[in-house]
Amino acid sequence: MKWCPALLLLCILAMAPVHAAVVVNNCSGTAMAGEGAEVRINTVPDTIWVTIDGNKLGATPYQENIGLKGFTYGAHKLVLGAPGYDEVTTYFGLCYGMLTDIRVDMNKTVPVTTLTTAVPTKTPPVSGSRSVVSIGNEPEPGPVRGADHTGPATNPEIPTGSLAITTTPPGIEVFLDGSLRGISPLTIDNLAPGTHSLLLKREGYDDSTVQVMITAGQVQQYNAAMVPVTTTPAAPGFGILLPIAALGGSSSSGNNNFFAGIFPCGPTAQSRRFQRGGK
Repeated sequence: MKWCPALLLLCILAMAPVHAAVVVNNCSGTAMAGEGAEVRINTVPDTIWVTIDGNKLGATPYQENIGLKGFTYGAHKLVLGAPGYDEVTTYFGLCYGMLTDIRVDMNKTVPVTTLTTAVPTKTPPVSGSRSVVSIGNEPEPGPVRGADHTGPATNPEIPTGSLAITTTPPGIEVFLDGSLRGISPLTIDNLAPGTHSLLLKREGYDDSTVQVMITAGQVQQYNAAMVPVTTTPAAPGFGILLPIAALGGSSSSGNNNFFAGIFPCGPTAQSRRFQRGGK
């Protein structure tokens, strides 16, 4: 019995494990205008990483002619994943000159809480001496605190987000929540969801401070155009006159003679005679 290639592809797709709502229309739509084979992947929500045959290609929404990037025609393995969401693995067919359309509704990861129970120790009352009877695994020595004790639950894994920062010009120091994280362009991963304080600094530019909102499972993009520092030159004043006046001496006649020698518009000869007591 001979197997048709299309029938083999359908069998592979039927056996593929699927953990979310996946809709795959293999070779759907009209034929492409050029050569190769195109794939279009959309997810709910967006910003889910796309990995095909072990090659991480980008985040959704994703569309590219992968037939021209070395991918052969036929069945391929697709893995979709992001922090806070269950990983999805499926298979799709790549057909020459056609478009493969894939849509996936992602499921959020349900945190698992683990409870740790400590084995109690019992101390029977014994006169004269004290012995400790341990049940199960022997705990660390310490005071007995009464009846059975249940330890605190471990913290479930908290979904995180990322912040991608680009600046004009590049090479700007990036501070997040008061800590220096690096130089732009920069992507900071594993950030707790919520509001964070972002500070951009560089000598010769005004500081830029802004509040950014981080969403779990998403990459927040932030672009900043830095503003150069502007300096205003000091206006010329009469500050130079004070040291000049100090050089002229303490008497009024000395000051007048000094200014008369410097400024052509100083006291006239007649006014100088009156200052000396002449006529």
